[in-house]
Amino acid sequence: MLRPRLLQIYYLIVAAMAAHAQDQLSIGGSVVNSVTGEPIRNALVTLQGVPSMDQIRTGRANFDPGAMPRKTTFAGTAGEFEFTGLPKGSYQLSAQKPGFNLPFTGGSDRPPRLENLTSSVSGVQIKLAPLGSIEGKLVDQHGDPVIRANVALFSTTVSMGYRNIIMNRTVTTDDRGVFRVWDLTAGKYYIKATGKSGGTYMYVGDNSTRTDTWESFAPAYFGGGRELASATPISIGAGTEARADLSLTLEPAFKIRGTLADFTPHETVMFTLLQGGEEVSASRSTLNGTTGKFEIDDVIAGSYVLRAQQGQKTRGEAPVTVSGGDLNDVSITLSRPVTMQISERIIGPIPETPDDVDEPRSRSGAPSCNVGLRASDRQSQDAMLQGFAGHPASGTNQTIANLYAGEYRVDVSCFGGYPLSVTSGGTDLLTNPKITIQPGVAPPPIEINLKAGGGTLVGHFDVNPRPINIGALIVPTFSASTGPIFFTVGIGPEPFTYPGLAPGDYLVYAVVHPEEQEYREPGFFESLSGGVSVKIEDGKTSEITLTSVAK
Repeated sequence: MLRPRLLQIYYLIVAAMAAHAQDQLSIGGSVVNSVTGEPIRNALVTLQGVPSMDQIRTGRANFDPGAMPRKTTFAGTAGEFEFTGLPKGSYQLSAQKPGFNLPFTGGSDRPPRLENLTSSVSGVQIKLAPLGSIEGKLVDQHGDPVIRANVALFSTTVSMGYRNIIMNRTVTTDDRGVFRVWDLTAGKYYIKATGKSGGTYMYVGDNSTRTDTWESFAPAYFGGGRELASATPISIGAGTEARADLSLTLEPAFKIRGTLADFTPHETVMFTLLQGGEEVSASRSTLNGTTGKFEIDDVIAGSYVLRAQQGQKTRGEAPVTVSGGDLNDVSITLSRPVTMQISERIIGPIPETPDDVDEPRSRSGAPSCNVGLRASDRQSQDAMLQGFAGHPASGTNQTIANLYAGEYRVDVSCFGGYPLSVTSGGTDLLTNPKITIQPGVAPPPIEINLKAGGGTLVGHFDVNPRPINIGALIVPTFSASTGPIFFTVGIGPEPFTYPGLAPGDYLVYAVVHPEEQEYREPGFFESLSGGVSVKIEDGKTSEITLTSVAK
């Protein structure tokens, strides 16, 4: 009597296993070079379970990321891979291999995403873009190689309307004067010869052991010139190998000697020479770790600002001019950074926002402001320090910390209202948005008188075809303002709405990629055309139509 019962259980188990096997999927394919189409062997392939696009759009993507299937494998000699035993669902594939970069440019090169799979698939391609390189040679005016010279690789980006210079990497020329920078993703780069290699040598006692150099060269970009504006950009595509040779003029080199005051013994100091808005690396220097006496080598004739910074604690600088000989007895006092206080006061009542109106820029009801300070002598991303003025009802002032001595530009962005005044001490920052920080001295606070409400701009794009990455630049034509405003509209709904504008006259431009526009750089709007004039009134709505993209 037991045998039929056991046989029945056996058949049930087999049937369950068969049903389970039918629910299991496999995903197979290959990893290939996006440029040549050749297979890439030994690439690490990752499969990750993801919510479907339908789930994301409908907000039903309630899932535990840790519970989603995740598997890895290495591609074979022909770039082939396969994942088995997968449940039905949606998956994202990716791969990585030294010397390659996963492209995110859209179209057929996007990392494969497989939606709502109910059966096995094969023939999936993962395309990896080969990385590029730049090689070049440095020679002097006699054609001889410049050896042990630092070569820096730069790129640029735009943030908050400013063009920022990013140093990506530095390399050193060999005994042939040759350098090579590799593993570069697609983009635009700049090459700059910055000086002899060596860094800061710290010593104790009476004498340093640094070797003297009698000649050096002015830092120069590929394409000529000492500033980025005169440099020739190098465009790198997938797998591109570019060439960048530089001819340098060796000149007599001198020394700058001096002493640091308020120096912390035996802690590293970084020296930098600044000239014309560009950083000239003081790449060879010596420092007595006990007394603070320093010596900067390889400085050619010219006027500079010499800056010394000890970690993130203190910094100081002094103007120096080198002409025909060594410069001695320079004194630099190191000072701690200071903090800028920010206060905000609302003038007048705060209008209530109806429940059926969606104004993401003023959801809290009360207006507020962001404040940014940008060092005028820096073009790098870390030149911008930001603070949030906060909610006035909190009763506490917000701050911007780590401000060293120098001149800063003040940028104020307000939401849900507009500033009637922005001042620091006796300076009207709406008409003259610059402040000067003295060494070690806390500056007068930034005080904002803010009015809730403002005017509303409603805009339409009558541009055919309409670019995907379209946006608007709103430019006040009156001087007492917080400056231009940009926002991305993209494929969002028509019309676009921007509330909280200060009363006055504006020019509005339709632009492609507004996040890339250098709208805070001098002269940007002088060459721009296609703006539409509009008058904004407090508590009222003004409507415009933009018919062309600004050139």
